[in-house]
Amino acid sequence: MATKAVTHATEEQHDYVSRQKYDQLLDDYNKLKAKDESRSVSEPDQNVLASYLDRINRFEHLMKELQGDFLEMKTSMPI
Repeated sequence: MATKAVTHATEEQHDYVSRQKYDQLLDDYNKLKAKDESRSVSEPDQNVLASYLDRINRFEHLMKELQGDFLEMKTSMPI
């Protein structure tokens, strides 16, 4: 029983850390986008913006895969 509590707490911590990383990426992207919209766009800035968007999209995809894997494991475990 104690092992389940520790495992659950660890999973929640990982979810929280992952959410923090996602929020930070999204915040950085929004700052760059706002900066980009407030002035003329240079080619390097556009590349940075595209890079952040790509990282956010990859992170979202990985999070969805992890969630799917977790749900599969959860349903296959005996209660």
